Amino acid sequence: MKVIAYRISQEAKEFLALANRKKHQITIMASPLNEDTVRFAEGKDTVILMDQHDPISSNLLGKLAAAGILYIILPSKEPVETDFARFTAFGLKNIAVHRAESKSAALRIIEILDAAGTDDGDHPLP
Repeated sequence: MKVIAYRISQEAKEFLALANRKKHQITIMASPLNEDTVRFAEGKDTVILMDQHDPISSNLLGKLAAAGILYIILPSKEPVETDFARFTAFGLKNIAVHRAESKSAALRIIEILDAAGTDDGDHPLP
């Protein structure tokens, strides 16, 4: 899968690279997702939002959907309360990942990407 990860720390970047083993094409951004950086998602399948502090506006969701994004992965140390219906309205699948630490989050994200790469619509993502 073609993936872009926004606002990713050096530690999380290293764990993600090790867990990935060059299977997925992952673009790393130190900047958060916003109106200026959303254009980098074009041509990708999945967006990972690491430590996204700002709310994701409907305008941004529309731009992600128009760019061809299928999945948005939201790793968080705290359980995330997300309006999943808002994502679904744009045809986006939102996957929340609870993470205690960067290594476990990276492993879980790669599991999700592996499953998404073989998603046939009949089998839900883990």
